[in-house]
Amino acid sequence: MNNQILAKLTRQSKVTGFTLVELLNAMAITGVIITVGGSGLVIILNYNRQAEVKTDLRIELNRTLDFMADDLREANNISTSVPTSWTGWTVPAGYSGVLFVTKSPGTPGGSQVAYYLREKLPGATSPVWQGPQIIYRATATNNEGDALVDSIQTGGFPAPTITNSRQVTLSLTGQICTPPTPENICSNPQILTISTKIFARAQ
Repeated sequence: MNNQILAKLTRQSKVTGFTLVELLNAMAITGVIITVGGSGLVIILNYNRQAEVKTDLRIELNRTLDFMADDLREANNISTSVPTSWTGWTVPAGYSGVLFVTKSPGTPGGSQVAYYLREKLPGATSPVWQGPQIIYRATATNNEGDALVDSIQTGGFPAPTITNSRQVTLSLTGQICTPPTPENICSNPQILTISTKIFARAQ
């Protein structure tokens, strides 16, 4: 009987598990797989985020051009400087006038519409606008008006081209940083330029 028990215990002792070296190797391989997979996932998420940000910027720039186009289609006069008929009109300090649109008196939304450009103020956090520049639309003298779109590249809202046929060519260039920074200071910004042609109504 004792011999049978001893034989059984001997057989059981021959059943072995994983050695410490095997466990360490398995842990190392698992760690490498997780690291590689995690890095790939992070890269995919970053590309997806950049694509979303660029899509959002394209939507905002197109919306802005559509808004401007509506003003220009109703215009009696279009100028890149303050028209002489705008008596007493002054551009607010720190703003650059880019486009001035004169409409018929009583036109909804204002008969005098000015589009300004301004650098984002250093350290400005409220309201949060992305730089480097912001476009404003004003309907009153010496008033900044309302911010229309941000993330405009420096020089990204050039004076429009106006031909004798009253065709106006508008162009906007947006700049985005991913990840975004308070002042859009980045070494490799993404640039997006869109343009459109609008025909103003006859004078």
